[in-house]
Amino acid sequence: MTEVMHHVPRKPDKSKPWCPNCKLHTGYHRKSPDSEFYTCEICEGKTWRPTLPIPLLIVSLLLILFMFFMGYYAVFRLKDLRGVIMFPFGLFAGRGLYQNYASNAKHWRSFHKWAKKNR
Repeated sequence: MTEVMHHVPRKPDKSKPWCPNCKLHTGYHRKSPDSEFYTCEICEGKTWRPTLPIPLLIVSLLLILFMFFMGYYAVFRLKDLRGVIMFPFGLFAGRGLYQNYASNAKHWRSFHKWAKKNR
């Protein structure tokens, strides 16, 4: 006979989604069938699976550097002024990626502070 282990919502578990509003591993659902984001069943806030923000930052920086390199290469090497569009596009994408990183880092710190308190 197999013993079923139930999860305790107040016990930190990095593999389970966590609600930063309720500060618990709550139940969650998708708002729509095609949505990639989950919603807390208690407060209707966003739940998220704690993920390390450093890889997100590295990928974001590499993508931005690649866009700037493409712009530089098009404008200065190929003498094609249409490549100038890559600089503002890189800044725009960089701003969005940085905001995503900052949000993830904030949740990551919040989860670890809560996890340390509830071990």
